[in-house]
Amino acid sequence: MSTVALFSSEPFYEIEGVRYFTRSKWETISLQSKPFEKVILALPRSFSKPLTTELVTVPENYHWLPLYNYVERSTLLIRIQNLFRTIHQYLTHYREWDVTYIRLFFWDSFVIGLLCILFQREMFVSLHGDIEETILINWQVKKYPKLFNQIMAKLIGAFTRSICNKASLLFVSGPVLAEKYAPKRKDAISFLDSSYSESEIFVREDCCNGSEIQVLYVGELVQRKGVDYLLDAFSILHNQSLFNLRLKLIGTGNINFYQERVNKLQLRDVVDFEGYVPYGPLLFKYFQTSDIFVLPSIGTEGWSRVLIEAAANSLPVVTTDVGSLGRSTREFNCGIVVNPKSAEEIADAIKKIITNSELRKKLITGAVNRAKFHTRSQEENRVWSALTAEYTQSKVSNVKNEK
Repeated sequence: MSTVALFSSEPFYEIEGVRYFTRSKWETISLQSKPFEKVILALPRSFSKPLTTELVTVPENYHWLPLYNYVERSTLLIRIQNLFRTIHQYLTHYREWDVTYIRLFFWDSFVIGLLCILFQREMFVSLHGDIEETILINWQVKKYPKLFNQIMAKLIGAFTRSICNKASLLFVSGPVLAEKYAPKRKDAISFLDSSYSESEIFVREDCCNGSEIQVLYVGELVQRKGVDYLLDAFSILHNQSLFNLRLKLIGTGNINFYQERVNKLQLRDVVDFEGYVPYGPLLFKYFQTSDIFVLPSIGTEGWSRVLIEAAANSLPVVTTDVGSLGRSTREFNCGIVVNPKSAEEIADAIKKIITNSELRKKLITGAVNRAKFHTRSQEENRVWSALTAEYTQSKVSNVKNEK
């Protein structure tokens, strides 16, 4: 097991002939490829300028298998063409590596997984979200027929279960995903891409003590993230006039749609659209100057990296009981869990945190404990142990086969 091919939909950037990754993406790739003598990166290529300045030059000893040229908003025809290019690259080169490592959350990955099963090739799989929920929510927004959405969700869900069960190693973003897509497997490794060390955790004893209470959301501005319900909850609190509140929304997406919604709710003076903020000191400052973090997702979540980043900055959270969000929040007692699609419950939870100082301090303590559990070194140990064990086992098997 000396060579691995890493398949992902996230592109590398090629600028004036030099290849780059975003820092967070590179940290994940470098961790996943540690036990291997040779690494082949099977990824789309982007010639556009990345939004973040946090870029890492890829070492020359990594080998490349560009799948296709990445386009931010592609048509159905382009996606089909890209799929066939990916299949062609796999069929042409799959004998050049021992293990296929698949990030299972994009269309190409399902086909690659099924090809691995067909050709009986060893694969490691990383599952980062609820595939069925994603299809049902995203395709509903696109106004496809409901029955078509349900059939496609079940079909892709069946493919996902087959691939997860056939994988030599299965990494999941939270135990709920493992229970749904590989319930008979007891060896699934819960893993979260983490970029901070314990020394970088920002510790405070309390919050919500300033003249203005700041509520923060970080993520895509799209329906499946529950932004609609967050704005409705904020409208409820604003109309009650009990607190001096401000909501900051960080991220890209349907900004025009949500700006119009903010105007209709008469929240223009208390809601700020901050746009894209790269991972790093500026984003950390937003966390550290906020009082409450809200992630009101209505589906498709495993463990959420942004919730861990909030915990690493001592922020009590309000989140919904979807995927692994609710379970992990309750486990560490670092926030209040509400039902999805309930603006009233979100508003009540925010109010409870503001008015109960004893509760706030308990949630902050839980947040810091959760952050310590998910530091980069802790996640590295979990992944490294699993990869090393599988690597050793494969080498022993190879020796036996040679004899």
